[in-house]
Amino acid sequence: MAILSLIVCLATWIFLLVRRGDIISGCEFYITENPRDYGITTSDFDSAEMCSKAMTGLLVGGAIGLVIGNAISIYFACVISAYASRLKQRIQHHPLRDLEDFPQTSYKTSVY
Repeated sequence: MAILSLIVCLATWIFLLVRRGDIISGCEFYITENPRDYGITTSDFDSAEMCSKAMTGLLVGGAIGLVIGNAISIYFACVISAYASRLKQRIQHHPLRDLEDFPQTSYKTSVY
C-alpha cells in the first residue's frame, strides 16, 4: 500500500510538472478577470510572475512533502513487516480462533 501511495503521489506531481504552463496561463486568466476576488487591490501587478511563483512554490513544497511523507510511510511499512515476520519465526503469534469452538452463554446473547 505504501508503494501504491508513492506511485500515485509521484504521478500527480509529474502531471502538475508537465501541465505547468497550462496551469499558469489559467491562473493568469482568472486573476486578470477579477483581481479583487483574489485580494489584489493595486493595478500594478504582474499576474504572470505571481502565478509562476505560486506554481514553483507548489511544486517545490509538494516535492518535499512527497519525499518526506512517503519515506515515513515506507519506513513504518518495513518496520511492521519485520515485526510480523519475527513473530511468525518465533511462533509467538496466536492464530485466530473460531467462535463456534467457544459457545456464548445465554446472558451474553440475550438482548437488553
